[in-house]
Amino acid sequence: KPILKFKQHEGLLETPEGLDAKQKYLVFARAVDAYITQLYESWEKSTLEVATELLKQPILAAVHSVPEDTRKKKPPGKFRMPPLPYKVNFVPELALIIKEAKYLDRLGFTIPETALQIALQEDKFHGYVRDLSLKLSQYDALISRIAPVESDLLTRQVAILQRTLRSGFTPLNWNSQRVPAFIEAVQKALNEFSGVVSQIQKSAAMIANVVDAIHSTVLFQPADLKRDPRTKRPVLVDVGQFHETVEATRTARLNDLQQQYKSIEPLLKKVEEVVAST
Repeated sequence: KPILKFKQHEGLLETPEGLDAKQKYLVFARAVDAYITQLYESWEKSTLEVATELLKQPILAAVHSVPEDTRKKKPPGKFRMPPLPYKVNFVPELALIIKEAKYLDRLGFTIPETALQIALQEDKFHGYVRDLSLKLSQYDALISRIAPVESDLLTRQVAILQRTLRSGFTPLNWNSQRVPAFIEAVQKALNEFSGVVSQIQKSAAMIANVVDAIHSTVLFQPADLKRDPRTKRPVLVDVGQFHETVEATRTARLNDLQQQYKSIEPLLKKVEEVVAST
């Protein structure tokens, strides 16, 4: 475009200075074109090599890399779930390929088929990343709610949830057509796990309330003494009457505590039913 402005002035580029400027511009323009071509060809080659491998990456990964010596301990052909926490494994290189393909297409360059297919699926990939990130956040929140003693009770339920997540590490990758089904399965497993956790924690809270009530009960209190209606001060009574009052009050409270203690049994059975499906 700059050289076209000079052409608008008739004869300007025909002078010795104009011819020299035109020649330098042609040299510069050819160098820029060659550089652009070289850069594009390099991008095209690297994209063809990298894009296919990136799409084969699992959709989930561990946040912290697993030490090499730990990986060697697992039996051949068997996959062992990595330690928590987990993340969505949509690598930055894939996002960069999508961005570069879109810009190069606007500039009129031919986009390799692999890169074009990735770019055309941008919305789908973003939807996957959003939904998977939400599921992992729900998973982390649920796990963080569990107390150590509850964790021992929920070993089987945690294992079921882990088996559901396992597909995100293998065999599913970004080429898989079953990612939406996987997301639905994870949500279903999270809902079921959340229900179990809520029921156990509700029963545990009720049991804790009963235990606390039993622990804090005083069998005979100063308020149980017979008092003068006018002065509200304790009234002296003979030993026999005092003994009867203490025993009656103590017996009544013990009976009440016994009933409270018996109420724990159905709560424990409910926990067993939820945990062991008995």
